[in-house]
Amino acid sequence: MGTNKALLRYQNVPLVEHMQNVLRQAGINDVFISGDIPGYTCIHDAARHAGPVKAMYDLLVRFLPDYQRILFVPVDMPFLQAGTLRDLLARPGSVYYCDYPLPACLVTSGRREGGEFRSVRDLLGHWMAQPIPFTATTKNMANINTHQ
Repeated sequence: MGTNKALLRYQNVPLVEHMQNVLRQAGINDVFISGDIPGYTCIHDAARHAGPVKAMYDLLVRFLPDYQRILFVPVDMPFLQAGTLRDLLARPGSVYYCDYPLPACLVTSGRREGGEFRSVRDLLGHWMAQPIPFTATTKNMANINTHQ
């Protein structure tokens, strides 16, 4: 896109702030931003430009060891609703919605050392995450790369 998606505006605020608000509405108190977004406190990627799967793996095994589960939400899903996240969080273990690798909630206990993952789906499989049915409309799972 040639620009940092997190800083694109949605409903008059940057996407990163919009998603932080959605997470807080879902009951998440500790919200961390992965990456490098100017003007925001972030957990910097250990390997720049390695994609979300490397950042997720590093967060699971290196940066957030004191958490039992970590909810991963991409910043570029502005239609995602707090209720959708609460539904995901209510499920035990490592879970994600069928047909959508993100958002995903993964347990950190019994961390699994692994090799290189080519995609988020590879990481979900390695982590033995279970797909759960998605009951709401797919519109709130669209990202800003999705043509409507």
